[in-house]
Amino acid sequence: MADNSGLSPSDRDLLARTVYGEAADQGPVGQQAVAAVALNRLKSGKYGNSMRDVLMAPAAFEPWQTKASDLLKLSPNSTPYQSAAAAVDAAASGSDPTNGAVNFLNPQLVAARGDKLPAWATGQGQRIGGHVFYGGTPMASST
Repeated sequence: MADNSGLSPSDRDLLARTVYGEAADQGPVGQQAVAAVALNRLKSGKYGNSMRDVLMAPAAFEPWQTKASDLLKLSPNSTPYQSAAAAVDAAASGSDPTNGAVNFLNPQLVAARGDKLPAWATGQGQRIGGHVFYGGTPMASST
């Protein structure tokens, strides 16, 4: 059964765990931005036909490849989970601080690994918290 956000309870749970994995150290806007990217990818139809497909695609959301067991152990009653779930609810209700972005990265992590920016990371992007978002219409940066 889906709630008024259009997400089933299992999709909401999976997305909240993803937001936690990607942006637990970010504020509410940074967490909403990560949730919005996943929702924007699903809406586009180019990244998978279900939320699970979008989130579990290879190299799509790194925490599912690097710390899935930690994400699955996170208690829905915990404060970090509740914060991530609130961000998911806000994004699912239409709050998209990225204005349509479908990609994001943490430039410090990319640099620390000695990696090059991916081909999709063109232009200035939009910084929100510790991430830079690409593929939307840039708005004023926020923290």
